[in-house]
Amino acid sequence: ASSLMYKQNHLNTVLFTAILSKEVSETEAIRQFEHFLSLAPECDYYVPVAHYHLATLYGQQQDRQKVIHHFNRGQQTEDNRLPVFAEVPRSIKDPARKA
Repeated sequence: ASSLMYKQNHLNTVLFTAILSKEVSETEAIRQFEHFLSLAPECDYYVPVAHYHLATLYGQQQDRQKVIHHFNRGQQTEDNRLPVFAEVPRSIKDPARKA
């Protein structure tokens, strides 16, 4: 994650670091997705995506409360996005729903 040394608050850098971190460390991925959500405006295209990823990750850690919270926030933020934004892909949403 050396790119984060230079771009710690760059939204796309934080988001893609979180996505890639899922392959290496659930804990690091959760930290990066939470960091992304703290930086991104609520209307950002990737906010619901981050919530769905977090629901899936927390499901792997058996944290039902956080699964429900992030899945619901994912749905809310997706519903509130501008109509020009496409729906979040099922490949991201379905694992969160199953968590």
